[in-house]
Amino acid sequence: MGVQGKQREMQAAAGPRHGFEKLLALVLVAFLALDLLLVLPAHASELRLNRLHPSLPIVNLRPLADARDQIADGLVAQFAGPVLALAGGAGLPSPTPDLLETAVVQTATAMAIPSGTNAPAADSTQPASSAPTQSSTQGQLGPSMTPTEEAAVSLETAVVRTATALAATTVHTATPAHTPQFSATPTVTPGISATSAPSSVPSATSAIQPTAAHTPTPTKTSTTTKTPTGTLPPTATRTPTPTRTPTPSRTPTRTSSPPPTFTRTPTPSRTPTRTSTPFVPLPTATQAPSGNRYVSPSGSDSAPGTSSQPWRTIQHAADVMAPGQTVIVLAGDYPERVQITHSGASGSPINFKAQGTVTMRGFTVEADHIALVGFDISDTPDDWQDGWGIFFQGSDCHIEDNYVHFATRGGITLYAAPGSFSSTHDCVVRGNRLYRNALVGIDVSGRDHLVEGNEVWGTIQYHPNWSNPPGWVDADGMRFFGSGHTIRRNYIHDISYDDPENINPHIDCFQTWSDSYHEAASDVVLEQNRCEALTSQATNENGHGFMLADASNLMIRNNLVQAYGGVNTGGGGNSRLTIANNVFANDLEFQFYPMGVSLADCPNSLVENNIFLDQPQHHLYVTGSGQQGLEAGHNFVYRSDGLEIWDTPFPDDIWGVDPLFVNPDAGDFHLRQGSPAIDAGTTLPQVPNDFDGKSRPKGPQYDIGAFEKAP
Repeated sequence: MGVQGKQREMQAAAGPRHGFEKLLALVLVAFLALDLLLVLPAHASELRLNRLHPSLPIVNLRPLADARDQIADGLVAQFAGPVLALAGGAGLPSPTPDLLETAVVQTATAMAIPSGTNAPAADSTQPASSAPTQSSTQGQLGPSMTPTEEAAVSLETAVVRTATALAATTVHTATPAHTPQFSATPTVTPGISATSAPSSVPSATSAIQPTAAHTPTPTKTSTTTKTPTGTLPPTATRTPTPTRTPTPSRTPTRTSSPPPTFTRTPTPSRTPTRTSTPFVPLPTATQAPSGNRYVSPSGSDSAPGTSSQPWRTIQHAADVMAPGQTVIVLAGDYPERVQITHSGASGSPINFKAQGTVTMRGFTVEADHIALVGFDISDTPDDWQDGWGIFFQGSDCHIEDNYVHFATRGGITLYAAPGSFSSTHDCVVRGNRLYRNALVGIDVSGRDHLVEGNEVWGTIQYHPNWSNPPGWVDADGMRFFGSGHTIRRNYIHDISYDDPENINPHIDCFQTWSDSYHEAASDVVLEQNRCEALTSQATNENGHGFMLADASNLMIRNNLVQAYGGVNTGGGGNSRLTIANNVFANDLEFQFYPMGVSLADCPNSLVENNIFLDQPQHHLYVTGSGQQGLEAGHNFVYRSDGLEIWDTPFPDDIWGVDPLFVNPDAGDFHLRQGSPAIDAGTTLPQVPNDFDGKSRPKGPQYDIGAFEKAP
């Protein structure tokens, strides 16, 4: 084969590649023409350009004839050189200027055709009357389009017509005997519609698929679909913008056979894009929106605080909540100490409620009308305020169902500052569990609090996180100061010297005294509590039920006290104590000075209807002014070892007889049928019911002890 033959063979082999490159170049030129023509629809009404070719059947477009000719000539002059150069570089015969002008005219012609019509070919002689009008298709397309919208739709069709015409004519000229099939470019139909977003966006190089058939011009424009203004399709905000398309409304759909069909994405023109997340005003710095608010470990403090968009921190909720509102804190760990200084209102507290297990570092509250419910609190700082699991100073609080453990300075305190003891009042501390906290489980000051149904155990004297603790640190269940409180149905147990942090504490289930920081206790009811403090290691290191100093008018009734000492008034300054219908159980093995009730200089007191079990020494020890105004009698005293009881009986006492408890070793001090304590007591109007809440009496007289036996 000669040199020329080899050249022809090489050219034939390279034909498909050169044809593809040339087609790419020509399509890019068509889109450059579109870029220029896109400015016409926006200015058509100003320029009054409404005729671009003599063959158009629209009469009212004739004034644009001159403008059409100038545009066509300008495009030819501007792009003829680049097109010729690109075609030559592709190794194909170059299109003539006449061919380019024809393509531009076709573009202009398509632009002038109203949407929804069948556009004539470049050489069409179809009469104007045969073209359907806008009104004939309005029932299918919806409301009439504006001239600007019609022109935009026509431009889409024009691009296809121009590119198709250029590609088909040039390919036919370059390869008259054969049209290469571009199998390397797959055909994809993304299916863009009003209800589905495209999975891919056609590019300028893949939108046209040439075929073997010679198609000089397409015979039909695309059918457009118009969405009425104001109707937003579900996926309009997720439709990608094509590479060469100015807006998503002109995104084409690729089809498998020519001519390509373009479907407008139904996005209303000049309509703001709706985002998936509606705008919600953020709360102000002083008040949250109405309704329940929510906090979650996965939330954000810049969110509105709803269940679907919760806040991140409890502190943020404390900063913005208003009276009457509730914040629900969802389960999780919140490593924060919350400071609450915004108050609720009477009848409209601010409520903080945990949902699930919410661990955090506690609350410091200096506000009124606050509720704290259901939190798991530990790991508090070493600070006189923040070191408490819950530090509250104010009025009308509800502290309920919290689990406070291993707090550095104490469990829960209702604090009243010196000089303003009455400022903290009317709180409810109910159903909390307090374990291994420093110093004391619950500390109460102020006025008129209700402390009920709490459990305290494992209090420690020296907390490992309390640096430089004072010498007076102790390990108590509850402390109370002030007046008007009711402390009932609490359970205090297992505060022991066996704990390595308890070196030498004086362990008391309930303790009070007065000094410049603590108001003397008065008019306090302590009832239906269970105290287990059967522990002792030295003369002054023992467990007591009630350790009292400077207290007056206390009502101690219907309690179960298992302790080294039942009631100890050795601190002095006490008066007018009522100690009635309790059970004081002790351990006969204890040494030093165990006893049931000690009244040291405590005048005008009453000790009646109590049961004293296994007191190693005195069951009732009265000294000094304690004899003044004393009412004592109708008490039941029994030693299970049968040894002699130390004291002298008071009137109507019952000594040395088994009271017949149900199971005293298991702590069940209910009376069995036939107990000598039944109906053996005296009537005490100040004790209207028993430990279980049953009314007294059930028989002709009060029973002795904490439980009333039904006949």
